[in-house]
Amino acid sequence: MPNPQVSSITVSLFSFMLPMISIDINVEEKLVRIQKFPETEAEIITISNLRLFFFLNQLKRVKLSEWNEYYSNEMEILDGTQWNVSFVMNGRTYNCSGDNNFPREWTLFCRAINRLVKHNYLE
Repeated sequence: MPNPQVSSITVSLFSFMLPMISIDINVEEKLVRIQKFPETEAEIITISNLRLFFFLNQLKRVKLSEWNEYYSNEMEILDGTQWNVSFVMNGRTYNCSGDNNFPREWTLFCRAINRLVKHNYLE
């Protein structure tokens, strides 16, 4: 079976203490669009082939296709962090989200994106 191929990823993060952020990664076009709300202008970053290669290798360790659809708020905290990750892998769209609960690989996933865009947008 061939390696899974991710063609796009969208990450949205909503936190009580931080502004909402959405990061759209288009692997095929080698572009990242970063939108911080309530700002009106999005930042567009072009990704080099080398940076994209390292990012895709890091994603293999994250195992996105094994993530649950939803990670529920087990502690019933109302003012924490809500997140959503949507990605296309081998032509199939996956949606994962959570409310103050994350997949085990969440930190590794955030680090991979932060390295890709050269900024710590995700924690």
